[in-house]
Parts: sequence; C-alpha cells; structure tokens
Amino acid sequence: MKRLKKINSEQSQEIIDKVLEEVNHLLTKDEEHLHLARQKKPIGNMLPSTIIVTNRRIIHHKPTLFGLTFEDYRWGQLQDVHISEKLLGAELVFTFADNTVQITHLPKDAAKKIYQIAQEREEEWVGKRRQRNLDEMRAKSGAAMINVGTNDSAKEESKPDIKSKLRELKEFLEEGLITEEEYNSKKEVLLKDI
Repeated sequence: MKRLKKINSEQSQEIIDKVLEEVNHLLTKDEEHLHLARQKKPIGNMLPSTIIVTNRRIIHHKPTLFGLTFEDYRWGQLQDVHISEKLLGAELVFTFADNTVQITHLPKDAAKKIYQIAQEREEEWVGKRRQRNLDEMRAKSGAAMINVGTNDSAKEESKPDIKSKLRELKEFLEEGLITEEEYNSKKEVLLKDI
C-alpha cells in the first residue's frame, strides 16, 4: 500500500490505513495519495467523513449505516476552496461548478495541508483554463501557428487552403461584398504564397 507523503500526528495511523485500504481500489493507474483528513466530531463521531486528495482528484469518503459513499471531483472542476479554523477543528469548503462540499471538525494540521494542496492545484488549473481560452480565441479569430521551414508536405497541405480562400474571395466579389480591385489585390497576395 502506498503511504502518504506526510502523516498528521492528530490522526492515528490505524485509521489512516483503514481509510486508504477502502479507497485504494478506486485509484487509477499512477494515482497517488497526497494527504487525507478524517472528521473528529466531539460528540457522536460514529460515521466520520474523510477527505482524500490525490494527484488527480479529491475524494469525499462518507460512511453510511449500510455501506460507503465515495464522491470524487477532478481538480479541473475545483473553482474555489476555503478553510476556517474553529475551536473544535477546521472546516474545509470546496466549491465546484455544480456542487459544494463542506466538511467540518477536521484536524487543523491535516486540513491546512489539504488546503495548501488544493490551492496549488487550483492555481495550476487557472493557468490551464487561461491557456485553453487563449487557444480557442485564436482559433475563432482565424489566427494560426505558422511553422517556419521548408517542408514539402506543409506546402501541399496549404494549397487546398489557398484554393478555398480564392473561392471565398470570388464569392465575396460575386455577392458585391468587395470590389474588383480588392479582389485582385487579395488574390495576388494569396498567389505569392504558392
């Protein structure tokens, strides 16, 4: 069984091993536990929830009277995470696009570590989303990445593109959207690229 990188002193190793044993069958290839925190309610701690963070997702492990419920969320779904320390433990609140997960009475050190990991992942995904949005905007605007070099296959691939642009220019001319002069000048520019 893979070990956590850092075990919290507020949580017993026995409990951690038991939870990890229940969760191990859910992990995908190359997925690793990063940290976990289990509820410690002052009264009636019969069915404590556990939050497990891996390198790929957040798993909310909730025991019920007749079994277990596992809810998992990919890091890409995370929109925000908050932590608050209270007298009887810490509270973590994860906000996703379609759900909010709130877990109270967590050991403070374990909750802080999970919060730190979640903040790092959230920042990573903000960067990834920003890059994806930029790529989509470039694609919509028609901007393209141009590879510089002499590659014959690239020239062959661009010929149909030039043909389609010439057809499009001709259609614009026929529809009266551009003048004959504009058509000829743009046509010359396209033909110079061949």
